[in-house]
Amino acid sequence: MTVTNITIGADRSFAMVSAESFVAPATGAMPDARTSGDVAVEAEKIAAGRARAGRAPDVQPLAFATKIFALPHLHLVAMGAGFVAPVFAFAGALSATAPNVADARGVARDAPALLRSIKASFPTMPFMVMIVGWIPYERRIAGFAWASGEDFETKELGPGHTMQPAPYTSHHDYARLAEAWAPAIEGQDTEGFHRRLFANQLAACRAGKFGDGLVVGGKMQLARIVSCGISMKTIREDEF
Repeated sequence: MTVTNITIGADRSFAMVSAESFVAPATGAMPDARTSGDVAVEAEKIAAGRARAGRAPDVQPLAFATKIFALPHLHLVAMGAGFVAPVFAFAGALSATAPNVADARGVARDAPALLRSIKASFPTMPFMVMIVGWIPYERRIAGFAWASGEDFETKELGPGHTMQPAPYTSHHDYARLAEAWAPAIEGQDTEGFHRRLFANQLAACRAGKFGDGLVVGGKMQLARIVSCGISMKTIREDEF
């Protein structure tokens, strides 16, 4: 599976996204991805069909991979979950765009047709992609999501947190995570919230709380998007 967390500020002046770098072995059929209006919950179904290979850190990774793609010419970042090949194809397609595609809203206009074309090349690989970016003429952040199981219907992400997988509420540190939830949307230590959330998701997965076949790990990749650009960093697990 892939950890994908998105925060869009309450005033839409900033966004922060984070993902892990671990690529786990995947065997068996995977159900098609669906957003069903709730990306945070439904995205984790992408990985539900993976056969269990053990709990990280015992599982050897298939690979480590970049899962957040900064596209400065569009002033956005792209990320995804499910099979990596179609997600990478989507990010690659956005690396060079027509002159009339200049921001996240332009990408959103054309994305369904692009994604259906990618799906045709990877017919047995369910996936979901998201973009988050600054739109200059609207002077705000916008986010969008598309899932192969819904024929890539466009879903716009509003202010707040979008999380995949959902936090583990019985974790010993969950109270601190819950306390930081609302302030992070207001821009108060949003990075700290993403670090704590990632630690929660890792601990829950390794305790088997997300079910068979769900394995995550590796470094956390984190990006912040504001009106003047995109900044990124990589954080080791031992830095949480």
